[in-house]
Amino acid sequence: MIRSLRGIIEEKGRDHVVINVGGVGYHVFVTPSGLAGLPAPGSEARIHTHLHVREDAVSIYGFLSPEELRLFELVLGVSGVGPKVGLGIVSSISPSDFYKAVLFEDEEALTLVPGVGRKTAQRLILELRDRIGVKKAEGPRPRRGGQPDVSGQAEEALIALGYSRGEAAEAVRHVRESSGGQLDLEELIHRALKSLARV
Repeated sequence: MIRSLRGIIEEKGRDHVVINVGGVGYHVFVTPSGLAGLPAPGSEARIHTHLHVREDAVSIYGFLSPEELRLFELVLGVSGVGPKVGLGIVSSISPSDFYKAVLFEDEEALTLVPGVGRKTAQRLILELRDRIGVKKAEGPRPRRGGQPDVSGQAEEALIALGYSRGEAAEAVRHVRESSGGQLDLEELIHRALKSLARV
């Protein structure tokens, strides 16, 4: 699996770049924002990548941040969502806002993404809500003293999204300390994701 490429930008197209790594030119599909964020041809750049293999093609998709790559790979696991729709999601909504829309079952926010209709939005919510650690039918897990362990649940949700346990614990701790009050699970996860995106 190719996880990142560092090399010289040889070409910038409408939806891709060609990056030369050790004399080999890799054709990498990117989002419009990714294209704008990369330097001019002749400059060095690093791109976080996903290698997508099908029977009839092998393609590389590139992103400027690990958070965008995590979101892309997460939505690819949803039935009916391919790379084209995945790129549209990453291009149109930030990772933290996407996770918030899923957590709050906000179909309207998801249907604003090009290529995402009502049925796709419903599948995204249905298939991803539990995967990011929030189960609708269950209450918060109890801890000593009878208080809900929302911090533990929030950490598990972040780990499910690909963050390390240390990163998740630090982000949750930072949000709890800076909020100055009790946060419900969804808001705690949302703020922690925004904190991690700034790192």
